[in-house]
Amino acid sequence: MKCNWKEIILYPAISAVVFTGILVFGNWRRGTLDTVWFYVIMALAFFAIMAIGKYFLTRKKK
Repeated sequence: MKCNWKEIILYPAISAVVFTGILVFGNWRRGTLDTVWFYVIMALAFFAIMAIGKYFLTRKKK
């Protein structure tokens, strides 16, 4: 499989921002927003999990 930076970095970053944005919007509509740092850390955690998983799934075996 070919690994490029878009698949490993860009797509998980966009997904993490979209998922966190959906959660922020839902919490905002209910009036239960937490601090901004909570959502930043959540987005970074989503990104890390998806990027590391994508890297291990698509890396070349030697």
